[in-house]
Amino acid sequence: MWTLNDLNWLAEYYPDLKDVKSREIEGNLHFRMLRTGGQYLVNPPEELILSTTPADYLLISDTYKIRITWTAGEPYPSAHEIGGKLTKTAKRLGKSLLDMHQYEQNGALCLAATMDMERTFRSGFKLDVFVEELLIPYLFAQSHYDKTQIWLWGELSHGYLGLLEWLGRQEQPDDRDIGSTYKSLTGQLGKGGANKLLAQRWRGHYQCLCQSGKKTRDCHPEVQNAISLLRDAISRGLKLLSG
Repeated sequence: MWTLNDLNWLAEYYPDLKDVKSREIEGNLHFRMLRTGGQYLVNPPEELILSTTPADYLLISDTYKIRITWTAGEPYPSAHEIGGKLTKTAKRLGKSLLDMHQYEQNGALCLAATMDMERTFRSGFKLDVFVEELLIPYLFAQSHYDKTQIWLWGELSHGYLGLLEWLGRQEQPDDRDIGSTYKSLTGQLGKGGANKLLAQRWRGHYQCLCQSGKKTRDCHPEVQNAISLLRDAISRGLKLLSG
């Protein structure tokens, strides 16, 4: 649960977001986010904005009405956009909630893969990290997509393929990343289904799991990489996987 320090930080930097009831924050979230020199900066100082001229410059200022809810028993809070902006964009472009990176069951914003959330908050939850490293970048990408129909960060596939893509794209995944991916994989496929998938032999010239008809190496090479990481961890007897 967020702390008094979290709420004091929120009141200082985002005063229109308020703790309206137990486990619920709601209000307008105003932000600016700048891309410069390959970096993304939240609420950069005005002098930096005025002095930035590189080719990859991108500045977006926007406001969304947000509700952040921390349901009892859940490891992290969830966020919803409650002002209708994302729904309006989806309707205009003929997209579903899933296309807009929202969960179809309840409309919660898909801020990051489950494994990313676990990695981000391994040392404990912080509201400033949740807002400025997850929520605002998500909204920044949504505002950009509304204007360009291009997702800034790329996309993960839906379902278990997206879990494998995430792991396969990590430069230096550790055992906690691998274990977290396996946990999510079994949550979708069941332990039997996950183990059956990993027991099969996969090669770059085999047909890709996404059923595109292409070879894995030409379609989703990161999936093959993830399966190799998971199989290796199982062979090492990693308790998170074999327990």
